[in-house]
Amino acid sequence: MIIETLLALALVQTPVNVKNPRTVEFTCEDHATDDQHELDIVRTSDNVVIQTLALGDPVAGPGGVIAATINVQPVAFGTYYVRVRAVAGTLKSDNSSNSNLFDRVPGSPASVIVK
Repeated sequence: MIIETLLALALVQTPVNVKNPRTVEFTCEDHATDDQHELDIVRTSDNVVIQTLALGDPVAGPGGVIAATINVQPVAFGTYYVRVRAVAGTLKSDNSSNSNLFDRVPGSPASVIVK
């Protein structure tokens, strides 16, 4: 009975936006054939791409997860999400799904991750 109650409470809680992320994690099916990855920072209020970052071609870790360092400090305060795509020569993949939301707020970068 206690476990069921705890699970129900966990399901009701609203996820908290990441604050000032400094790392992004993603997977890429074609990682062995791409040259690099690009990341768009998108403002949630109007879905406008604010900045595109070249992430290079980081090595995939356990489970095929790719982690890259990002800098959101130049971005204005507000709420954003990111989309990632693979690049191979002049070809670009479709954009990934939108990440979880993050907030750019006053303060230093956090150690949490946008996924």
